[in-house]
Amino acid sequence: VTKKSEPENSLNPFYSSIVTALSPFLQAKKKLIRERFPSVAKNSSGYNLLGAVSLATTDFRRLIVGSEGTLAITVGATLDVVPVPKYRMGALVYLSNYEKTADATLLGLELDPSVIEILDQSYMSLVKGTSPEIDSIIHPDAKAMLYFEFEGDSKEELARNVVRLNRTVSLSLPLKFTPLTTEEEIRQVWKLRE
Repeated sequence: VTKKSEPENSLNPFYSSIVTALSPFLQAKKKLIRERFPSVAKNSSGYNLLGAVSLATTDFRRLIVGSEGTLAITVGATLDVVPVPKYRMGALVYLSNYEKTADATLLGLELDPSVIEILDQSYMSLVKGTSPEIDSIIHPDAKAMLYFEFEGDSKEELARNVVRLNRTVSLSLPLKFTPLTTEEEIRQVWKLRE
């Protein structure tokens, strides 16, 4: 598929026939799709019909991405790679209930972190006792723990992001905010996650 929002008909005759046949059908159901599609921040179940019909023309890329190989498979790809950022810093945010966890997630998203991971109470109870390092990360009163990570080439900018995150998520009244500024601290969180 091309980088344009509308696929080029000259790419593949088989693909073009699918686009020609399905696009009018999906566009005719646009109103129904908009009315019935779940209104949630993240939806990874089912096909992304809403994304496919959100433009004036059907965007089949949005339909295919996330279809888990049921609509198409990739047989070849060319990737542009970017350099791995030099540094990363993160923070753990411990919260007393799931509503505050959702609020903190949405607040933290505004700072464009490279990672947000949630570890809820049931997960934390499973890993508790596996090692002293992991036990030191777990807060006994937290219903959930959020891990935010920032990546970049400037330690100073990453440190500012962690400070901004602390100010931002304070609106959700966390039990505790723990900055993670060393690779070892970050590795411990990923060890917990694994």
